[in-house]
Amino acid sequence: MENEISNEIWTFSPGEDANVWSEFKQAGIMAVGWDEIGDLRQYKSREEIKKALLSHYGDDRFLSGNLANEANVLWQFCHDIATGDTVYVKSGTKTLLGMGTVRSEYTYNENAEEYRHARRVNWQKSGEWKIISGIFTIKSLTKITAAKSFCKILEDTIKVEGKPAEDIVRLQPAVETEAPRSAGARPSTEAGPEAPVHSYTQKDFFQKTFLDPEEYGVMKRLLLKKKNLILQGPPGVGKSSMAPELAYSIIGARDPQRILHIQLNPGYDFKRFIYDVHGESLQGALKEGPFCSFSRRAGQSPESAFFLILDGLNQCDLSRLFENLLPILHWKRRGEAVPYEDGKILLTIPENLYVIGLLDMASREPLVFGQGIRNLFPFFDIEPAFGRPQFAHYLARQGLDESLAEKINTRMTEVNERIESDPMLGKGFRIGHGHFCDGEPLGEHWYEDVIRYEIGPMLYSYWQNEPAAAERMIDFLLK
Repeated sequence: MENEISNEIWTFSPGEDANVWSEFKQAGIMAVGWDEIGDLRQYKSREEIKKALLSHYGDDRFLSGNLANEANVLWQFCHDIATGDTVYVKSGTKTLLGMGTVRSEYTYNENAEEYRHARRVNWQKSGEWKIISGIFTIKSLTKITAAKSFCKILEDTIKVEGKPAEDIVRLQPAVETEAPRSAGARPSTEAGPEAPVHSYTQKDFFQKTFLDPEEYGVMKRLLLKKKNLILQGPPGVGKSSMAPELAYSIIGARDPQRILHIQLNPGYDFKRFIYDVHGESLQGALKEGPFCSFSRRAGQSPESAFFLILDGLNQCDLSRLFENLLPILHWKRRGEAVPYEDGKILLTIPENLYVIGLLDMASREPLVFGQGIRNLFPFFDIEPAFGRPQFAHYLARQGLDESLAEKINTRMTEVNERIESDPMLGKGFRIGHGHFCDGEPLGEHWYEDVIRYEIGPMLYSYWQNEPAAAERMIDFLLK
């Protein structure tokens, strides 16, 4: 390669959609924004840069969780880039615009109108070359030295001067579509792309769930901090319905286009979920999985939060699902690139993509997560709502008789205590409140039907070797 082995290789985006590339090229510089925080050399750590960004620009600029990403870019621009490093200029995720060599240390030009953080660069190549779709990360500055195959692709690509972009050999991605429902993907897009987007507040969240403000605050804080969260609880506590409501409350609007809800199954693996390459050459067919195409959509709107909901973690091994992408699920490593197919493709998880996993705890052989998964995902318990004032108010709004509402709360609480105390069962087998939340009560036989035909069969399955115990519990609920 043209650069020395000891030098680093970077990709760089000159402004949004490369809109200042011509100015940078003419001036012989590369530069980044966030001018108001001043000379970057005054900050001793990335954390200090984060605080300065928040102080000068406020929380509103970082709602999508990209604060750490921006602080890292500024730190690298000031401290990590060195004279002699190679810089490839990009636009979006698939267009290469030029290449140059860094010729100066970091400088801060307080007299410049914008882009005051700068370095001198000898721009040696410029043009426009199309490369593998999605190969560039969305970050404005990324070190790619370790991705040797990708670096070689960039070097070879930029040498094809004057050759039309469409003549350059590259993988052809499938049309961006989500996996069919039969394959497990259930994107929350029922409203269609033209559906109006309505505002959504925390008040709306509380009307849809039975959590209190303190629980909601913890759940939201964990998700925004770690970018990953597992909601776990017994069946029927509303995990599947709560997850999108949590997402909408963070987005601030009921926008189903920014949520992808996938129902996992034992057959789901990396090649169905992330990326699948058929064939042995660059001309081979490439197929994006739902995660890859959704990540690309998120990367194209870095200021907006996107949410991936993985339903049924009991049915799928997360390590097998993400494979070598698992490390970059970590909130500190979002935006990093992982080479795939010997470096032909770089895969990344954008800063603004949040992952919510749903775990059903009712299993006689509980899923054991390795420490690596537990380091990535905080676990938040969703409890049955029996006895909670919010649930009592819901039953009252449904027009349920007060005495029957009291009966549901007290007796279901007792049954769940009996289930939890059984050494062969435990708290994961408790019965959720969802059995009583299917809409309007169904006349005078509604409660009896729920007990006999929904909850009763569950109790018989729990005590299949002692059916009399299940019968006693059903009688207790009905009397």
